[in-house]
Amino acid sequence: MQETARMESNMLRQRLDYFQTITTLIRAPRAFFSDMPDQGWQLPAKICGISAIFHVVVSCTYIFGRSVPLAVVLLCNAMLMPLITASLTYMFMTMFMGRKTSLSRMYAVFALASAPVLLISWVPAVGMITEPWRMLLIGFGLNKACSLSWKQSALLVLLAFAALLLFIWSALPVLTDLKHVLFSLGEEPTLSQS
Repeated sequence: MQETARMESNMLRQRLDYFQTITTLIRAPRAFFSDMPDQGWQLPAKICGISAIFHVVVSCTYIFGRSVPLAVVLLCNAMLMPLITASLTYMFMTMFMGRKTSLSRMYAVFALASAPVLLISWVPAVGMITEPWRMLLIGFGLNKACSLSWKQSALLVLLAFAALLLFIWSALPVLTDLKHVLFSLGEEPTLSQS
């Protein structure tokens, strides 16, 4: 009985943490990142995960149709992109500016900046607003939570996203060829009649 009550209380606290985090990020991102404690990997991943699940469910039922592989790709994208961009930013920060903060804190900034954006980014027309907003939130986070100057924060955000775009553009031909190979494996060879 007490165990059930404790579990329900813990679930309620987690829901409140999620909604308070999202609300504060939207209302006062600078204050949120200024007061952000060093929380490790787990809490930012949970908050980003909740937003990612909402994003995937709404995207698959409203826009893209009911496709399980597409849902998996969207979920992986929503969960892995903050980790990848945080790692790139950490790499550039270490290479050009010396180590200023931990990778887990940098990941927290990227994951928490992505969480409110994922709640509305499933609307196709809003993409032109949500991505600059995400970059702005990341800039606030790098400046306030990671103790970087505005110039350093802006430079790191631009470098990370430019490197990510270059990687995706350079991987597109490989992925296209891989797609053709995979589809050609599934086809039965046909004999041409002369």
